[in-house]
Amino acid sequence: MRNPAATPLLGVTLVAVFLFAAVVLALPPRMIADEWVHFVQAQMFAQGHWQIHPELSTWPTVNLLVAGPLLLFGAESLLVARATIAAFALVGAIGFFLLAAHFDQRSAPIKTAQIFLLPIVLPYCGLVYTDIPALAAIVWMFYGAVRQRSVIFALAAVCAIAFRQVNVVWFAAAFALYAWQLRTTEPAQWTRRLVPLLAFGLCIGIAWTLIVWRLGGIALTPSAQEGHRPGFDGLPNVQFAIALSGVLFAPILWSVRARMLALVRKPAGALLLVVLFLFVAFTFVVTHPYNVVPEIIEPYLRNRILFQIVHTPLLWVFAAVVAIATFAFGLLPFCPGAAKFKIPLYVIGLAALLPVGVIEQRYYLPLFTLFWAFRAPVSDRLELIQLALNVVLSIALMVLITTTMVFL
Repeated sequence: MRNPAATPLLGVTLVAVFLFAAVVLALPPRMIADEWVHFVQAQMFAQGHWQIHPELSTWPTVNLLVAGPLLLFGAESLLVARATIAAFALVGAIGFFLLAAHFDQRSAPIKTAQIFLLPIVLPYCGLVYTDIPALAAIVWMFYGAVRQRSVIFALAAVCAIAFRQVNVVWFAAAFALYAWQLRTTEPAQWTRRLVPLLAFGLCIGIAWTLIVWRLGGIALTPSAQEGHRPGFDGLPNVQFAIALSGVLFAPILWSVRARMLALVRKPAGALLLVVLFLFVAFTFVVTHPYNVVPEIIEPYLRNRILFQIVHTPLLWVFAAVVAIATFAFGLLPFCPGAAKFKIPLYVIGLAALLPVGVIEQRYYLPLFTLFWAFRAPVSDRLELIQLALNVVLSIALMVLITTTMVFL
């Protein structure tokens, strides 16, 4: 029997190929931001130099994979390195489509287009960063979990952690999801099938712990550890993630406006909204050097925005956006098969940001992507408006990057 998802998947794949190729070709032919670390490290590997770049924070697995094409086509080719990352983006787009289609087949194509046209996702699909390969692995890991495909789950889990070691948090979430799916769908064989899953999880946990212990921290090098030392100063990161998602996903959140108005008309709802607004307004502070050092503010759009929030009345608008978006996300429904994942996803995704003091939007990609795959579709009109907004913002951002070299 012909798979009804085959034709939409083929369409998504073809569109993604052209989209990611366009991104790679549109980017300026010089290194941007952290490419000065990741591309240089890949070059070193391709040239047979096995020293680790002192600023490299992630394990050098993606750099090794990028070094392969550089070895074949020339170690100086930034275009080849970016095309390699774009290939990972294509794999991620296919995985996202399959994950979204598992819960709602009809909306999977437009959801895939929306998430990869998101302005905080699309530029990374052509840059030599580790985020897109890691995101692709996370998407396939969750697909393996919901579909109970043990080989896909295991391979994707290893890659997700190897590409970005902090993804051990998302591995734990996917592991719990896999165990839950086993218990739900095969209760009679749950105990027997859980044993190898537990053994695999234990091996991953031990290996990750030993590597981190041996390195002396989560980041790879001592220099990188100074800038990525975990703590409990990530509350502003959580607040910024909620505000950013509230703005970027405004058309979809608009679908719950009636329910939200009904909620805030009640005294308890109104009081909670005001308390949340005041809490954000009086607790949002930005102190991490990567966000406040004057030399770093100018080249990064996020740091310019953060400076305006902290030093102008924009703070009150920001607090209002966080409060309203928090309510809206709480009311937004998930697909029937994913409804039980809603609260755990929010809790895990936001809790994972609490130890991260530096505010940077690419740290939100796993949470935003999984949320997008699990959310219930809204009206066709709002879905198309969301897609159009993403296209406009992404084009504007790409123009900004290519003309001014200001990056996210």
